[in-house]
Amino acid sequence: MSTIFLNGSYITRENAKISVDDRGFHFGDGMYDIMLIHNGKIIDFDKHYERISNTASRIFMNLDLQKDEIFAIAHKLMADNKVEKGRLIIVISRGEGDRWVSDFSKMPQNFMIEVQDADCGVGTENLKLISAKLHEDIRWKYRDIKITSLLPSVILRAKFEKDGYGEVLYHEDGKICETSRGNIFIIKNNVIKTPPLSHKLLPGITRFRILQLLNCGEYVKFLNSEDAKIISGFKALETDFSIDEILDADEVFSSSSTIRIAGISKIDDKEFARHDITKVLLRMYDNFIS
Repeated sequence: MSTIFLNGSYITRENAKISVDDRGFHFGDGMYDIMLIHNGKIIDFDKHYERISNTASRIFMNLDLQKDEIFAIAHKLMADNKVEKGRLIIVISRGEGDRWVSDFSKMPQNFMIEVQDADCGVGTENLKLISAKLHEDIRWKYRDIKITSLLPSVILRAKFEKDGYGEVLYHEDGKICETSRGNIFIIKNNVIKTPPLSHKLLPGITRFRILQLLNCGEYVKFLNSEDAKIISGFKALETDFSIDEILDADEVFSSSSTIRIAGISKIDDKEFARHDITKVLLRMYDNFIS
């Protein structure tokens, strides 16, 4: 039986209990984050904590646990559950309180941390391919914070999976935003583009690292000479692009913490057969985190 951390105690999943008065249960009043664990290391923990802290501030939540405490708890769980590769999941709800209370300061949070054993395929060079369905972005206007209220994406993914699509590709005012599970990139004429950060998309940690490695020239440290030469001919830009542009791209890929980099093989009825540069970028990122 796996052990998790819940509200100050290490307990088995089977014995974990949260009150029926929890505001996360009633209102989706909570936040979460997911990190990749590889070879006993939590990838980009500091950047993830920055995002956790920012989300908490934006939803008026003072975290009951701070950075060093979360880090220590996570490593204890990794040791207790013998997890070397997998996921670190943190879920924090506002806690229990009156339905219409506006003073959150005295509410004890429900703070859950767990690790899951999973081989995410780092270093195997097996590029995951995903098909995506375009849809107008019907989510709320603060998509740049990572909250637990994900119902629009849950509904649309369930709907589109029946038609063979594994992902939702959101757009707003004719411009591409992100997928339901990650950031989106296109490759065209030796330019790699991703939408700029705004309220329309989550500030992905893998997205950040891809841009950093490309724009700072650090990719040469994590690629062989042949791959590095290929990437040297590309530039990476944060810029908006349209539905027509993504459908006309040479390659399309998405990024997230646990999948890392996945090729988009199909958008609506348009198929993308090429993933050569995407595979090089996956090798670059996997070498970076290894």
